[in-house]
Amino acid sequence: MTSLEIIEQIKALPPEERARVVAFVRQLEKESPGMPTNRETSGGSAQEVADAQAELIQRLNAVPATFRAVR
Repeated sequence: MTSLEIIEQIKALPPEERARVVAFVRQLEKESPGMPTNRETSGGSAQEVADAQAELIQRLNAVPATFRAVR
């Protein structure tokens, strides 16, 4: 699976599950000193990305669960 495919799957998740992904990424940032850890170097927060893609996320959330990735 490519990173683009993973990102698309994340976009399709309900808000509670996306929040878990965000928490996981933040934990990775703490554990991996080489990764960007602030908004200036990483290009913004996950919430900013979600806000910018709100319409797409809303459309993806309307996709029946049978078409989403298995958790």
